[in-house]
Amino acid sequence: GTTDVVLGAFWRQPLAAIPASWFAQVQVQSPVDERDGFAPGTSLGVDVGLRYQWTEALAPMVQLNLLARGRDSGAQADARDSGLRSVSLSPGIAWSLTRDTQLYGFLQIPIRQSVNGTQLVPAVALTIGLSTRF
Repeated sequence: GTTDVVLGAFWRQPLAAIPASWFAQVQVQSPVDERDGFAPGTSLGVDVGLRYQWTEALAPMVQLNLLARGRDSGAQADARDSGLRSVSLSPGIAWSLTRDTQLYGFLQIPIRQSVNGTQLVPAVALTIGLSTRF
């Protein structure tokens, strides 16, 4: 594990005509050191999506996810077989448990993936989470 700097921003805006909102997020993660001769590549993620408030508790969502990850570095890195670029479509749903807490899930479906060298990449990915604000 390296120490990384993570910078991100999130924007959400309601849509006037329907009970929905759109959102955008950008995040950069970059290592500031290496450990045992290894440092992961810097990554940039951009997400844009739409959330529809179907009922008071349920909100279907859809996101477009863009990810670019640079090659790993250091004496122990396999730089030729690291780094990627991907575009994914992620339908999902959120269930509000309370006013400030929600359970959510996304199925991330790759539309386009480009990897350097030989790498294992998932055919699909499932994300389930719990979020709260305070």
